[in-house]
Amino acid sequence: WPGATWLKVNNVYTTSGIAYQPILNASSISPPMPVFLVEAVYENEHGVTNQQLRAQSYWTLLSGGFGHLFGNCPIWGFGFATGFCSSTNWKGQLNGAGSVNMQHFGELFNSRHWHTLVPDKLHSALTGGYGSFGQSNYAAAAYAVDGSSIIAYLPTSRTITVSGTSLSGSTMMAWWYNPSTGMATQIGAFPTTGTRNFTPPGSGDWVLVLDSTTFSFPPPGSK
Repeated sequence: WPGATWLKVNNVYTTSGIAYQPILNASSISPPMPVFLVEAVYENEHGVTNQQLRAQSYWTLLSGGFGHLFGNCPIWGFGFATGFCSSTNWKGQLNGAGSVNMQHFGELFNSRHWHTLVPDKLHSALTGGYGSFGQSNYAAAAYAVDGSSIIAYLPTSRTITVSGTSLSGSTMMAWWYNPSTGMATQIGAFPTTGTRNFTPPGSGDWVLVLDSTTFSFPPPGSK
């Protein structure tokens, strides 16, 4: 209901697998209002992979959303949605890969000023290697308005080019964060001026975290 005076929060529902597009659209409406991903594809249905589940969540937070509701098919059906889910063992899914990945997701963003993130719509931070908009290979990025961090999610491993000019101070610390394990690997310290190429240390999806050293953050995912 656009323009409804009683509506103070917005949400997006999508099963397209390209969650960043509707989130970007919803976060751009006027007057602006908070938006979250209320529902997308669940774990153990439609042949979805763990990487696709992770992409839904990271795309949401880095495209202007403030949250993402995660679903697991046998859990929401308590084992009775037999014609819909690939598994009926809902108790066995309580510690499933999707749930663990969401834990790593929360730990990463809670270790940074996630509430200050602004989508990098004009590619001023992630300047190269971001893939094709509208496709599943698209790398979403956001920068913090307080100059603390730049965070980019890469659905597939590739070399990307990043500008650190949105960060405060003259030096940034770079990290790779593995969204499937929650492990952070320090890349090194670099000047915030100019652009720099970064290549993930392995295949699969990765998260690049660039922090202004003036904020003295712990490793991504740490308290």
